[in-house]
Amino acid sequence: MKLFEVGLTLRSEMALRCLVVDDDPLVGDLLRHFCDKSGQVSFCIVASTALDGLNILAGGGIDLVFLDYHLPDMKGQEFLERMPHALPVVMVTSEADFAAKSYDYDLVVDFLVKPLQYDRFARAVGRVSPVTAAAHRRAIIPALFRRAASFSA
Repeated sequence: MKLFEVGLTLRSEMALRCLVVDDDPLVGDLLRHFCDKSGQVSFCIVASTALDGLNILAGGGIDLVFLDYHLPDMKGQEFLERMPHALPVVMVTSEADFAAKSYDYDLVVDFLVKPLQYDRFARAVGRVSPVTAAAHRRAIIPALFRRAASFSA
């Protein structure tokens, strides 16, 4: 069983580094293909479980996460709460209900509803550049501290 796969394309230093967390290999392959086709992504790593995705994120070097809501080991909601770094996230889901609710999370910048379409993917990626990803991380850190403080109160 493959835990994750790496698609590597040499591109400009300004290209995004993406992580796809989805247990459906067809969706993972499609998102990797979309990343390559976009010309805005330098590499794309696909993790088939949330724990694999969190381990990859812990290593750093990722600018954008595509996250499935239904994963075998935890829901996307829990994944968002356990992310080790503040990164922009595009939710990937077949549930329109959670797609709308996902905006309650400061990390979520967009959502893609299955079945995935390239034009909608390109629009989501276009919202995040390496510069905006870094700015998002800086802006979101105070919000994460506020959220953490609310749990301990």
